[in-house]
Amino acid sequence: MPVYIVVRYDKPGGSDKTYRPYHWDGGWIAGDPKGKLPVYHLDQLAARPEAPVLVCEGEKAADAAQRLLPGYVCITSPHGANSASKADWSEMAGREVVDCPDHDEAGRSYAQDVAKLAYGAGAAKFSIVEIPAQFPPKWDLADPLPKGANLKALVKAAVLVERPKTLADHVISLGDFMAQPTKPRDYLVFPWLAASSLNMVFAARGLGKSWFVHHLALCLAAGAKFFAWAVPQKYRVLIVDGEMQTAALQKRFRILAGKALPPGLDILPSESLWLAGSPLNLNDTGTQVRVEQMLDSRAAGGMKPDLIIFDNLSSLTAGLDENDNGALDGLLQWLMRLRHQGYAVLLVHHSGKGGDQRGASRREDLLDTSIKLDEAKNLPEPPRGACFEIKFSKTRDERPTPDKLTVALVVDNSGQAVWQVIEAMSDEVKILRTIHDHAPKSQNNLASLLGIASTTAGKKLGPLFERKLVEKAPNLISLTSAGIALLDGASHATAQISRKYAGTPKGGAK
Repeated sequence: MPVYIVVRYDKPGGSDKTYRPYHWDGGWIAGDPKGKLPVYHLDQLAARPEAPVLVCEGEKAADAAQRLLPGYVCITSPHGANSASKADWSEMAGREVVDCPDHDEAGRSYAQDVAKLAYGAGAAKFSIVEIPAQFPPKWDLADPLPKGANLKALVKAAVLVERPKTLADHVISLGDFMAQPTKPRDYLVFPWLAASSLNMVFAARGLGKSWFVHHLALCLAAGAKFFAWAVPQKYRVLIVDGEMQTAALQKRFRILAGKALPPGLDILPSESLWLAGSPLNLNDTGTQVRVEQMLDSRAAGGMKPDLIIFDNLSSLTAGLDENDNGALDGLLQWLMRLRHQGYAVLLVHHSGKGGDQRGASRREDLLDTSIKLDEAKNLPEPPRGACFEIKFSKTRDERPTPDKLTVALVVDNSGQAVWQVIEAMSDEVKILRTIHDHAPKSQNNLASLLGIASTTAGKKLGPLFERKLVEKAPNLISLTSAGIALLDGASHATAQISRKYAGTPKGGAK
C-alpha cells in the first residue's frame, strides 16, 4: 500500500507546475509525514535487494530511467535538488549506487549531496555519471537522448566518488602513529609562539595590551628580537583591529616604528569596516566565512599571514556571553580550524576582577600559550608610560627563559618609543631605597612607608642590621656606607639590564 504520494499539478498552458505531498495516517493527509521522507520506488528497492541503484532528479526522470535501464532500481528523493537531506537513504546500505544528474549546476550539486548521504547510510559504492558537454542545458533522463548517445555506456563509465573517511579509518596503532613523518615545530618567537598555534595575551584595561601586541607584530615583520626572546626570521603578520580609530593607530605605529615600516605587517582596521556598514563579529558564522575568504585571498596572492592578531575579543565578539562556556562553542571551533589551517592566532583579551582572563574558563583550555600582563611592582623608578610585567600563565612547550619580564615604554624627545626591560627590586633593595629616600624615624614609620605590618618590617630589618647595611640613631634609621654601596650596585645593574634589551625594530632584522 502506498504511504507517500506527491501530486503534480500542471497549470494551463504548461508554463508552470506545482506539487502537493500527501501521507497516509489512517487516511490521506496533505503535507509531509514527520521524520525522514521515503524515496520514490521504495517498494522496488525492497523487492530487489541485490539490484544496483540509479538516482536521478525527479519522479518523471526516475520512471523514464527505469524503462531505459531495467537492470537498476531507479529512484529519486522528494522535493527536488535542494532537499536531498530530507529523504531516508537507509536502503542504500550495502548497495552499488550511480547518480545520473541533470545537466545543470543544481543537478551536479544534488549528486554530490546524495553521495555523502548514501555513503553515510552505508552504500558500498557510489559513482556519478559525467554528462557530455554537448548535451542540451538542463537535460535530464526524462528528455530524449541526443543522437548517438548511449545511456548504458555513460552509466558504466560513471566516475567513482571516494568514500569519505569514518572515525574508524583514523584509528591506528601506536607503532603506525609513531612512524608517521613529522617535522620539528616552527616558532615565530622561540620558544613560546609556535606556528599553527592558539594563544592569548590578557591584562587589565589600559595597562598596555595593544602596545605589547603592536610591538610584537613589528618585531615579527622585521625579524627582530622581541624583548628577551628570539625571532628566527621575518614573518607576515595581520592585525585584525576591533576598536581603534585610524588616526590613533597611525600615531601609535609612528611612535613605535618611525618612518621605516616593515612590509610584512598588514592591518584590517575596524574604522573602515564600520564606515562601510560591515563590522566584524567573530561569533557570527557569516563573519567567520568572510574572514576565511579574506585569508584565502591573501594566501592566493602570496600574502598568507603567519600570525593573526585579534585585538580585542570583547570588541570583536558582540553579543557573546563571555561567562557562558556553551556560548563559546562556535567561536572556539572556528579558532581551532584556523589553527589546523596553519595559522598562529593571538587573541587579545581583558582580565577580570580576580586577575585571570575575563569570562568562561573554557576559552583558555585550547590555548597553547597564555600570557598575562600584570601591573609592575617594586620598580626603582616607576616609568610614566606603559609598564607591565610579562608572565606566562600557560605554556604547552618548554618554559621560556626568562619566564617573567618587566618592561616599560619610554618615549624620547624626538617622539620615538624605546622599550626597556627593567629588573624589579628585591625586598632588600626596596627597603634600602625606602630608608635612603625617606629617612624613617622608626620601625613603625618604615612599616607605614612600605605598607606592611610593623612586625614584618622588624623581621626584614634584622638581617640588614646584622650585615651592617643599616644603622639606628635616635629618631632615625639610615644606611651605612656598605648599604649605600649595595644600593648603588643594584641601581647600576638595573640600568645595564634596561639598556640590554632597549630598542624597537626599524624595518629590518637587527
